[in-house]
Amino acid sequence: RSCRPKPSYMRKQSELTWDMRATLIDWLCEVADEYKLFSETFHLAVNFIDRFLSRMSVTKSKFQLIGTAALYLAAKCEEVYPPNAAEFAYVTDNAYSKKQVLKIEDLLLKTLHFEVSVVTTHTFLLHYMKFVEVDEVTEDLAKYIADITLLDPECIQQTPSLQAAAILCLSLHMNKKPAWSYELKEYTSYTISSFYDVMEKIFWNFAKATINGKWAITKKYRHMKHHNVTSIELPTALPFKIIDDI
Repeated sequence: RSCRPKPSYMRKQSELTWDMRATLIDWLCEVADEYKLFSETFHLAVNFIDRFLSRMSVTKSKFQLIGTAALYLAAKCEEVYPPNAAEFAYVTDNAYSKKQVLKIEDLLLKTLHFEVSVVTTHTFLLHYMKFVEVDEVTEDLAKYIADITLLDPECIQQTPSLQAAAILCLSLHMNKKPAWSYELKEYTSYTISSFYDVMEKIFWNFAKATINGKWAITKKYRHMKHHNVTSIELPTALPFKIIDDI
């Protein structure tokens, strides 16, 4: 529970807004992609940011620095060869120094009580996809939806495991695969009805972001290396809300 942020933390942030959070996260995705970091590194950084903001008040002028240091810390946790602090300072157009990045990294660690081994929605999603042996297109689509979902503050309210189940189900459905199965229900412990409302919310946010096309996250997944999953036709209906076995 201590590794999950408070859903209402923005009320105590006098200089920040949810829109500013979305802009920061989108920029961090761009940085992570530029340095070829793992998706898990990006998701972990967002967890660090949200948990830090749940406990500390941050000024607008330091917000990007917090995000940069969070991605740096996450890279050290996940990557084999993480970029150094100077490289992370550089991507801010040198708005901050290497020394500042290291100082905030230290503050992050202390504020988070050194709890940096965190299971994210992306962690669960990888396990679920491995279990069901999804194809590459479904995998990239699921990762795209998971990344876009981070922009929505309501994602903080959901448990990572349930959110991952909703994302996988939606991705399978959009790629015209069987959306759910008894085996997936047994493996995840979730039925479609248990995550349907969350999946519906995720879908509408995802559809709006994809149609809008302004986010760096969307531009990232337009590339053929991600199978241009942004071009997959949006479904006219979601998987049927089954109440019984699955």
